[in-house]
Amino acid sequence: MKKIILIAGLLLVAFDGWAEEEFPIELTCDFTESIIYFNLEKEMKDSWFGINSSLNEIHKKWVFLDKKYLNKQNKFSEQVIKDSAIYLRSAPSVAKIDFRINRLTGSAYIGRDKLLAVGNVGDKLLAGGRKGHCYKGFKEYTEKKF
Repeated sequence: MKKIILIAGLLLVAFDGWAEEEFPIELTCDFTESIIYFNLEKEMKDSWFGINSSLNEIHKKWVFLDKKYLNKQNKFSEQVIKDSAIYLRSAPSVAKIDFRINRLTGSAYIGRDKLLAVGNVGDKLLAGGRKGHCYKGFKEYTEKKF
């Protein structure tokens, strides 16, 4: 009996049977001035991010350059999903924005045009980046907190 349990355990480890990722991964991330929704699929071509229309005017110009990116499904040019972190880069048509999300703590970083290296596991946040936090699911914001 012990041998059967041991063999079953080894098979699970060998085939990584319990670590199957569930898609889509839906997140709401706030970065002080902005609220961004992420819908991450297994294939990058199906993944997207949306920018909440509450974004302030300064951040609209600094990060997203134009209001035309608000309330639409914007694409990625890079997507790396690991056990402990998610690394994303927006498609060049937006503004080459990098996103880093810590899957263990929910903390997140946003930076523009290679301020955050996609796939880099270091914690260095370069000038111009913003810290934030992500929550599971799409969160609705209907009223002011105070």
